[in-house]
Amino acid sequence: MSEVKQPAHIAMRILREYEIADKKPRVACSECKQINCLDYSETRRGKQPLPICEDCDKNQERLKNMEQKKLATRQRIKDSGLPEKWHNCLWDSFRELTPTDIEIKKLAQESWHRDKGLTLIGPPGVGKTHILACIALAFIRKGISVKFIKARDLISSITESWKSKTPYNPIELVMGYSVIILEDLTFEAPPPEFILRNFNQLMDKIYESGNTKLFISTNLPLSGPKSLESYLGAHGEKSPFVSRLCELTLIKKWPDNFPDRRREKK
Repeated sequence: MSEVKQPAHIAMRILREYEIADKKPRVACSECKQINCLDYSETRRGKQPLPICEDCDKNQERLKNMEQKKLATRQRIKDSGLPEKWHNCLWDSFRELTPTDIEIKKLAQESWHRDKGLTLIGPPGVGKTHILACIALAFIRKGISVKFIKARDLISSITESWKSKTPYNPIELVMGYSVIILEDLTFEAPPPEFILRNFNQLMDKIYESGNTKLFISTNLPLSGPKSLESYLGAHGEKSPFVSRLCELTLIKKWPDNFPDRRREKK
């Protein structure tokens, strides 16, 4: 393609405008107070804008964009369902980190680069929810859609729907989200069949999406007596939920005798 050339009269007009601009008086910038702004007071009618130099104008635009991003991030946090008490969770909030903490924290921070999510297993008070909150905030700040679900609230909603015979589809909870976080998936006995069916459908939907990352915390081991396998397996069979969980996430566990950090604070 041949180069497009400006007509000579247009080029001359542009040069004249530059020459006129250079000769115009300069005024102080309303931000940095440097005498480097063109005075347009004679050419503009009505209310005059505050003079601002090019550098300060760019800085104001940058600050405006930053504020818009902050507002968008706050809205994504609100939409995620993450409880307000965890909106300011930090990776470095733990006073002392054990080797297990360091390994799990590293895996959690690297989850952005992996296809698999993470299943955190450990007794109460080790910091599972805190880490899940940090994961949620990290993805949200990168502009990734996150849904934070408390397992007991999900079970309660499914149960109330079944009792009242009103339609309830937990799959709608996860539609449109790139990261699903299920906090404190714990049972004290095998759940009713209708809860089991809903959990399996939910897991199947996440699995079939192919691009949704899953993060779960639980107090229960994966297998053995009183485990996710024993509670979520129908009639003593192996659990499809746990099978999918092993494929979709890395499994990391704190020792059973790990101290309760909540009690240490008191």
